[in-house]
Amino acid sequence: SRDYIAISRRCMTLMKKMMCLAEGIGILLIFLLVISVMLPKRPQGNLEEADVFVILGFGLKVIGGRGAPGCSNQALATWAVENNPDHKPMIVQWGVYLALQEMADQHPDLLPLDDWVISLPHSPQVNVDTRGAVLQSWILMEQAGYTTPVVVSHPLQLRRAGWLFEQLPIEQVIIPDIEGIPFDRKSVHPQTRSIVRYIPFEVLARLIGFSLGWY
Repeated sequence: SRDYIAISRRCMTLMKKMMCLAEGIGILLIFLLVISVMLPKRPQGNLEEADVFVILGFGLKVIGGRGAPGCSNQALATWAVENNPDHKPMIVQWGVYLALQEMADQHPDLLPLDDWVISLPHSPQVNVDTRGAVLQSWILMEQAGYTTPVVVSHPLQLRRAGWLFEQLPIEQVIIPDIEGIPFDRKSVHPQTRSIVRYIPFEVLARLIGFSLGWY
């Protein structure tokens, strides 16, 4: 009947409008998420109150079949040494540990490195994501009795790393004011080679984390 056809057309029109609205909301949410990724995590806490530094690596290079830190991890290691003059214990990922080894060759006062730096387990065959590195660090903190970490990573990764640590049963999470950590164009991890590559990766990582209730 004509009434049925008219109602069907109205329903189709309404459905199209709702789909357009949902698409617009989705685009807006993704835009806001991209903007949030580009905004650095606000510093919180006092470095002097920390009993351990946790340094998450960013990218990695391979030279002659062997791992090399790359400029991102070198910058993270430099920041850590400059802001930890008392050599408080540090838990670091492999790329940062390699950078610290290079620094120790030029600065003997950092030796013996293994007296105050703990390298997280590393295998070329296993890719440990940010959450995995956070959980590994927390296990080592629990074993050693550390309760107040300074969390250090690339500024665009730092907000998500802070969220992950804040879900753990620890006293306080200290977030430093860190900037100037470069991307590594020769990294074996494509997402860490440039900001254009990293932002979509970070957006996806946050969406996955939120959907799984990690934050």
